Amino acid sequence: LYPSALNEFGLAQSIRAMAGRFSLPGFQVLALVQDVVDHLPGNMQLAIYRIVQELLNNAMKHAGADQVVIRIAERKGKICIQVTDNGKGFGKNVAQCIADGTGIKNIRTRIKMFNGYMRIRTNQAKSQGTAVFIYLNPPN
Repeated sequence: LYPSALNEFGLAQSIRAMAGRFSLPGFQVLALVQDVVDHLPGNMQLAIYRIVQELLNNAMKHAGADQVVIRIAERKGKICIQVTDNGKGFGKNVAQCIADGTGIKNIRTRIKMFNGYMRIRTNQAKSQGTAVFIYLNPPN
């Protein structure tokens, strides 16, 4: 399904609205999204929307976080998505979590559609949360 908000308001405003819907007492989401993403092709906007949605779901369900920050920007011809939380980090190594979880697998599939890549930084020992960095190449 294609979210109607993408057609009506564009990706930037749709991500901001998603952040508002996810925000609850004790779980705040801040979205910092450059409006330039509204000019991306529809299939890429949908992929970004679903990636962010999955990362927010993961932070809410698994991280024990109370704050999540979403940043989406264009840098040097790439679309950069950064989602950080202040939760507990991954309970086991990142590679094992990716192998075990369908959400991260779905994200990786969407990233591959745009010849992108993902980095995950987490530090459970210091409870520094998790930061997911995704870089996508828009079609020419």
